[in-house]
Amino acid sequence: MMEKLRVAMLGCGKITITRHAPEYFANPNVEITGFFDRSVSRAAEMVSLYEGRVYEAVEEVLNDPEVDAVN
Repeated sequence: MMEKLRVAMLGCGKITITRHAPEYFANPNVEITGFFDRSVSRAAEMVSLYEGRVYEAVEEVLNDPEVDAVN
């Protein structure tokens, strides 16, 4: 069985809202680990829709051993 690709997203702007997050969420081979945005509330809104966690700094995303890829 193939493990899921674990993806974190940097930025919760229009393209993440309309394309990246829903497409990753719909892909059975991907797990969303979380979202970072300068607006913590915007990241929290994305987490409420797509699961994962809120990252409060880019460094948290880059140093998270649970993240395989960053978008």
